[in-house]
Amino acid sequence: MKETTLAWVPVAKFSSISISLASTGDFRQILPVVPKRTRADEVNVSIKSSYLWSNVQKQRFTTNMKLQLSGDDADRTFSKQLLDIGNGTLVGKKDGRVSLPFGHMVSDLKELMNKVFPNLRNQYTNHNWLKAHAILVPKNVTADDLNIKLLEQLPGECHIYNSIDTVLDIDEAVNYPVEFLNSLTIPCLPPHNMNLKIRATVMLLRNLDPPKLCYGTRLIRKMMLSLGDNNFDW
Repeated sequence: MKETTLAWVPVAKFSSISISLASTGDFRQILPVVPKRTRADEVNVSIKSSYLWSNVQKQRFTTNMKLQLSGDDADRTFSKQLLDIGNGTLVGKKDGRVSLPFGHMVSDLKELMNKVFPNLRNQYTNHNWLKAHAILVPKNVTADDLNIKLLEQLPGECHIYNSIDTVLDIDEAVNYPVEFLNSLTIPCLPPHNMNLKIRATVMLLRNLDPPKLCYGTRLIRKMMLSLGDNNFDW
């Protein structure tokens, strides 16, 4: 939050008025992004370094409503362990590393896929089973790699659809070689080589017919036809 947020309030009135603000985020997890700078620089530009911070009366939430609604003891344990890590109270090793008491460690992606999606070849048509399993990754390139590896476990022939890799302005073609266009991994768009199989699950990336066909809707590929004539079921 920038100091200019409250610039419209005269300084002389700060002692006589009260303004309620709800600040989102967690200082233990999310700091301002300062490109090519140190952690100290990130802390320095945070709201806590503002000269206004000393005039702020802090009110902290103490009840995790999501945990209250779930009633799951495992979720409560997981939440407490995360807070202990953020507060620096979780006992770690001498070299600074922390041994996470929750979850399981795996040695490679293959082991991870087998643990999260066991017997995928026989379960991939079970939609309720699929909804209960997911792998979260920080980068799109990793997600694409996992999707291809999981797709290879499904029966049937793999069909590859390539994106358009030509520049509209022919005079600019020399500045955008085909190899460069094919290498782009753009958020919210499929990769250049899109691998598909019959009965495989895909995700809609455009709002075609709200509220039924919206961004994020899961679809099932029913058949493979010529490019531009593809049918989905949802």
